[in-house]
Amino acid sequence: MAERRIRIESALRSGLFLGLSGPVKDHTVFGYTCVQVEYADSGTIWLMRDEASRGPTKGPMDAACYHLVHEMTKGGLCWGAFGKPLIIANYYFSLTNRDDTGDPAFNCRTEEIGGGLVAINNHDRSHVLTVEELRRAPGTPVVSSTWKGGTNQRWRLIEVR
Repeated sequence: MAERRIRIESALRSGLFLGLSGPVKDHTVFGYTCVQVEYADSGTIWLMRDEASRGPTKGPMDAACYHLVHEMTKGGLCWGAFGKPLIIANYYFSLTNRDDTGDPAFNCRTEEIGGGLVAINNHDRSHVLTVEELRRAPGTPVVSSTWKGGTNQRWRLIEVR
């Protein structure tokens, strides 16, 4: 897999996908674009990129890690503080302007959990994408939390042509 174009559907509700908010003031992430669930539109398409498609910068990734890049903004999904909304950060700046081996805050893994669903974890599997408080409404934040096995932590990857 060099790059896949996908939508990431929540198991909570058919047609509810990983998308973006505008800048928000709540959740102590003022000024960042946060990740939330939305109905399908062009803002819910992501590029799933493995290490080979990252470019010249090497990072702390193994074969199971990849990056999720929002197709419209070109920002990378960035794991933040536990219990806080995930944000979209400047993916290319982080990968090309660091002196070390890259930023693990962009690294993701998927774990198959059955029925065509996956859990989307951070680089060391300590956090998982979670729709906040099991809410099924568009605009609900997606936060970082530990795996509890809830429907709000289960996702379906759908190829987009």
